[in-house]
Amino acid sequence: MNSTDSLEEQKLIHFLNDSIVKYPYGTISAIERVDTLIQKTELNYYLCSNDVYDMSIKHRNVFYVNIDRNNQLSSRVGDKLHLDSIKPLFKHFILNKHESDELPEKRIMIIPLLDTVLVSKGALYVKTQLIPDSTLKRTDWRLIKKVINITNSSMIELRNESAQFYFDKNYIEASFKEKIALIEYHPIGIWFFPNGYRPKPPAPILSKELLEVLRLIDEGEEELELLED
Repeated sequence: MNSTDSLEEQKLIHFLNDSIVKYPYGTISAIERVDTLIQKTELNYYLCSNDVYDMSIKHRNVFYVNIDRNNQLSSRVGDKLHLDSIKPLFKHFILNKHESDELPEKRIMIIPLLDTVLVSKGALYVKTQLIPDSTLKRTDWRLIKKVINITNSSMIELRNESAQFYFDKNYIEASFKEKIALIEYHPIGIWFFPNGYRPKPPAPILSKELLEVLRLIDEGEEELELLED
């Protein structure tokens, strides 16, 4: 955390730190909520403590970004990523203009003001390592923040393009009802794994008595094989 973090970002950092202590291998989902009373939207984060995300989500619907403890970015297939390449790649991924089988599926929706449209099922998955290793290396929160901000910015750009197409105005200039329609058309979906790789459990420590039993079992199986031969 640093002085450039807003109050909302600081609250998020505290939430993440607290969540890591309680559920170090949990999953955090980011969902955009619309407050009709004050006519604003905000991105809220929710902890899934059961370490399980929605298994019905297909790989093709996932834009995967892994950030290791050395703060190196990579994709699901292991290719290196750079911050400046995420936005064009993510927008291409979400739009899937040519209906590629390797890019996100789309659902048919009837959205007021837009009529019948195809909405992408694509979502961002960010895997990081916020638990330090023995050398105290861990993923830098500032880099995670940049990736999430780039993703949000990508969706806002898509909403802006659609606002120009449907309403002949910018997204910021759109009315609240028009913005809700654009939010439904270009929803923000983020799954965040603070510690994406659960360490393998240590091998069980066997007592001398159990080791002796296993040795006798092995010897018995060898004798049985000799008798069968």
